[in-house]
Amino acid sequence: MRGGSEHVLVVGAGLGGIRTVEQLRRVGHEGRISLVGGEKHVPYDRPPLSKQLLVGDWEPDRLTLMDGAALREPDVDLLLGEPAVALRRGEVELADGTVLRADVIVLATGLVARTLPDQPGACTPCGPWTTRWRCGRSWLPRRPSW
Repeated sequence: MRGGSEHVLVVGAGLGGIRTVEQLRRVGHEGRISLVGGEKHVPYDRPPLSKQLLVGDWEPDRLTLMDGAALREPDVDLLLGEPAVALRRGEVELADGTVLRADVIVLATGLVARTLPDQPGACTPCGPWTTRWRCGRSWLPRRPSW
């Protein structure tokens, strides 16, 4: 693929997806690259949500892996806010029905936090909380009291 013109579609806008895009450009891929992410936010580092950010060691902006301007620099089509729901030979379908076609598809999806049925406090303001989503941080306490 070095120097090639293939369209590469990367599904997953987390660390794995970002590093894939960076490496493609680093090794000389000149073709089109599309990056799909189910969240509406620019790609961010997820592990620090439940560590450095929650305890106040980091500010939210420090989580950003690559902002929109940096992604446009290597000529990447950034498609955020619509998760991929189907994979077929040479194409990916998004939740809104959009079908994206590509020569190469890279699956760099992460995990979704699993909620357990009948877990005490599962649907209450007292928790437990899932810190997977960056936008969910705003209502968490700045410094937990535990």
